[in-house]
Amino acid sequence: MKFKVMNKNGILVIFIYCMVFLPSLLGGSQKTKFNEEIIDSLNVLSKKFPERAIRFSRDLLSKIDPNESGHFEHRIYNTLGEIYLDLGMFAQAMSSFTHAKVIQERLNKKSPWIVLNIGNVYYQQEKYIKAREKYHESLDIFNSFSKNRPNQITGRKVCLGNLGRIEVKIKNYDKALGYFKEALSIAANTTQYKAFKKSVKQDKVLYPGQARGVAEQHYLISSLYVVWGQYNLSLKEAQRTNEILNVVINKSGLQMQNPIVQNANLLMGKNYSLQTKINTFLKNNELALEQSRMASQLLKKWPHALVNHLQIESEYYNSLEELYLALESLDRGLNICVLQGMDLKEIELLEQKKNLLKENNLERSALDISESIISKKDLIQEERMRNLFEDIEHKSDLMLRKEELSLAKQKQVLISSLLGALLIILGVVSLNIRNKKRYTDQQAKLIISEKELVDHKLKNKESDLAHMSTYILSKNDLLNSIIKDLDYHTSLIENKKDRRLMTPLKKKILEKIDESADWDQFQVQFSSAYPDFIEKLTSQHSDLRSGDIKLCCYLKMNMNTKDIAQVTGLSVRAIENKRYRLRKKLNLSTDTSLESFLHSSNNLKKDQMSSSRVV
Repeated sequence: MKFKVMNKNGILVIFIYCMVFLPSLLGGSQKTKFNEEIIDSLNVLSKKFPERAIRFSRDLLSKIDPNESGHFEHRIYNTLGEIYLDLGMFAQAMSSFTHAKVIQERLNKKSPWIVLNIGNVYYQQEKYIKAREKYHESLDIFNSFSKNRPNQITGRKVCLGNLGRIEVKIKNYDKALGYFKEALSIAANTTQYKAFKKSVKQDKVLYPGQARGVAEQHYLISSLYVVWGQYNLSLKEAQRTNEILNVVINKSGLQMQNPIVQNANLLMGKNYSLQTKINTFLKNNELALEQSRMASQLLKKWPHALVNHLQIESEYYNSLEELYLALESLDRGLNICVLQGMDLKEIELLEQKKNLLKENNLERSALDISESIISKKDLIQEERMRNLFEDIEHKSDLMLRKEELSLAKQKQVLISSLLGALLIILGVVSLNIRNKKRYTDQQAKLIISEKELVDHKLKNKESDLAHMSTYILSKNDLLNSIIKDLDYHTSLIENKKDRRLMTPLKKKILEKIDESADWDQFQVQFSSAYPDFIEKLTSQHSDLRSGDIKLCCYLKMNMNTKDIAQVTGLSVRAIENKRYRLRKKLNLSTDTSLESFLHSSNNLKKDQMSSSRVV
């Protein structure tokens, strides 16, 4: 079975590569059709292989002519943003959605779905005020459309549902219920859903997709009541969800492979999972177990939803004090996370497993889980940094390509003008002049190209150095925050013997905050970008120690006092004292800043001349 899956995925990859190049050979409606198929295929790939989907998206963007970009480019950026959002890479997601929005605005088109996605980025970052603003902005755009099309109705429902989720987060349940019921009213009062209800009585089901949308609104209200603690009301909404979905699945006459039936089965599975949670709270243990098994059966095709259910199943077994079964459910979820590359969800399950072990006084096992969590977070951080660098590199390549195309067109225009002039200017003299001019231009271009090459290399080296600095800061910041959390949790442990068990873990983390190792890496990159800086500085100021030189290098990189403190592991006050002593050693006047002195090579030369006079 594994071989078949991999083979299928390989076919999908080859298909997308073919789709990248094929549209360039077509035109009109055919090209549009191929573009839509590319987007659909990219969405499929992103579910199982997000990293590959990112690379394919970048390949697609590099193939698009910037002068002909439009709807297709906007769709790719939007899809890319959704992939980044699923991975928790919020900066990249925001950048991609913003690109898509700019393209839409350039085409004088409204972009409510992109605005909604930007709101989703803020929501995932727990910036609820900004998220609410974007959801309202998106809702206003949907409401402004003159025609009430299905896509616009769906957009309004999604906006209202997201606004409701924000109110749930801030525990404003009454307002959340108002948003959810408004969304339900929109869905239930459509012509299609009214036709569905009439058709059910006649045993001929119409508009099952619309009915599935209404069922989802009942499911959301049921989920709200669970958070609210109103389990009986929640159960009624869940049962209403089941009634509608049973009609869609069993009476619509659609095949099981139909997308509407598939989505209905997914929602049914999630609803059974929710009912498992409800009946666990209501102590209806036998019914909860039955619904849990039904949820597992229905959700086996959807890994993310299945993992969420296994968390609920673990809570059910824990309520029965069945520790082994509770841990087994979490382990099943963890295996799925590993196979599907669900890194963030894996950490969430590990946290739940750790807490479960602590509740049962299995402190040693809980400590092992804590180490796994730290290791996993390190890997995720490294992967995010790598993707960040790749994203920056990709954007630079795109900008360079656009510049090259622009220059090519300018060159084309220039050549056309020269040819027109040459038709008028005949003779040997004119030819000689043209040849001399061409030679001169080539020489000038050669000089400019050489200078640009040098500047480009310097910028690349400075960029690499900046990336290195960012990585060191991020790493040390993350490790310091982990140490703080570890110290806090250690303080909560009453048993001194158990408290001492945390010491090796803390020591292991502290070993990774190695300023000397970080400095060695930093110095290699720094010397590559500024090869003469340290040599000039030490030749003019021989009394500078290694700590002073390090500080000068960090200041040369425009790092502030806080950042330098994080890199070196010293306090902010200690860095300020070092800056004061360094100014004295460099004999700087009160009106000259350290940064401006270090950035000016002229200052260094003047100091060198003055020092030679003193000698």
